[in-house]
Amino acid sequence: MGAVTSQEPLPEGLSYDENGDIVNAQGQRMRLKRRRGLRESLVSIVMGCEIFVAFLVAIGLAGLRAVDPVTAYVGGGVFILLALVAAARARYTWAVALSGSLQVVAVLSGLLEPILFLVGAGFLAFWLYAVIMGTRIDRRNAKLA
Repeated sequence: MGAVTSQEPLPEGLSYDENGDIVNAQGQRMRLKRRRGLRESLVSIVMGCEIFVAFLVAIGLAGLRAVDPVTAYVGGGVFILLALVAAARARYTWAVALSGSLQVVAVLSGLLEPILFLVGAGFLAFWLYAVIMGTRIDRRNAKLA
């Protein structure tokens, strides 16, 4: 699934020139987008939703005075930044591992406010589904290709 090689068929209207570059009908060099796997897409979606919820949780924890407001905002901000990195780089194994560790942090946030155990467990379930089923379907699609 990475770069396009000269053995791969190209979409209609594109061809390879003498240098091996992809060109359109007018002779302009083109670059095809990288194909995203299902695991990458699903993990990015789960992390994007979790970023939104983490923002609201940080505001809620600060408002309830469950923790010091500065701690809530800084902790939420760090969580959000790490989740953004994991979502943006979800094609890499290290990013999927990072997103998994963030799921553990989300579940453990229930120590600050008990309802967050449920929220964290829900996101952990979504994340597990994204990783397991996304990987399974990506492998099946690779065999069929």
